[in-house]
Amino acid sequence: MVAKTSERGSSVLVVGAGLTGACLAWLAAKAGRQVSLVSADRPASQTTALSPGVVHGLGPPGSLTDWLHASDEVLERAATTSRRGFELLQDLLLGTGRPVGYRVHRHRLTPPMDIDPRALGELVRRMVSSGFSLRIEEDGARTHLLRDRDALISLRGLTFALLYRARSLGASVRLGVTYRGFRREESRGYVVGIGDQDETYDRVYWAGGCTMPNEFRGAVFRSRTVLHQVFGAGRCKPAEILEAEGGDVFLVPGTRESEAVTLVRTAEESADRVLSWPEIPEDWRDLLGRILRQSLSQTQLALPATRVSGSDLFVPMPGFSGWPVAALFGACAELV
Repeated sequence: MVAKTSERGSSVLVVGAGLTGACLAWLAAKAGRQVSLVSADRPASQTTALSPGVVHGLGPPGSLTDWLHASDEVLERAATTSRRGFELLQDLLLGTGRPVGYRVHRHRLTPPMDIDPRALGELVRRMVSSGFSLRIEEDGARTHLLRDRDALISLRGLTFALLYRARSLGASVRLGVTYRGFRREESRGYVVGIGDQDETYDRVYWAGGCTMPNEFRGAVFRSRTVLHQVFGAGRCKPAEILEAEGGDVFLVPGTRESEAVTLVRTAEESADRVLSWPEIPEDWRDLLGRILRQSLSQTQLALPATRVSGSDLFVPMPGFSGWPVAALFGACAELV
């Protein structure tokens, strides 16, 4: 069970101004906490900037292999979390009026070849029964999972909308501030080094991406390298979000046929900071057009609400892979 700080007025520190940190700050301020958010970087400038911005997704965060072994209870809880998260997203969008580029698309996922079609069919039946909206579609020799009404959203625009709402509720947002670590004191709570001074909080949330401080190393995190490539409009004008198993490849359509197409790819686990990415296949070039820009970055993947050993501090660090916006919003809501 996740312990919650239920007292209104309790002090909360959020470290990181990406989508996760901004969402936590908004929800904590909405719940009546005294919220301070600090970040060494500009908002949405790290992992958030490299994510595909899928709103619903096709199931619980993770891979199909994980879903195959999930119990009905786990699937139902994941569906409830996503549903609650989408309600919160709607509340945010109705109340802010800021542009976030929300647009509806179909979403297609290609499962790996080694998944038994009967097992996949049974999984989809269980997921639909749990509350997920998806179906199976046969396409020649391949089977796909399809959601007829998913959506894409600008994660940068969404992050700024969240920060705007959090500040309107009294949250303090400080950028360009260095985090120096924390210690727990029984009488004072968490004493956190920020900039050149110490500050005290009842709860600290780490949402700072891959620059994870040493005190959090006890939690289980996995590093992946993410390549975000934007192509000029070629012959490929996808009408839907195309995803390979595990979030290793996302092909994200533009809002209009003449707009660029975004390809998001992930590497295997790597600590190599100068990882050279393989060229896209030659026959993709005419389809996708020429590369307009690309970014290479590392992210940390972990479930939210990861308990750090020996502490009641929770570290929400959903990474790029497999975390639709609705699931992220719902998971953050469970933490605050």
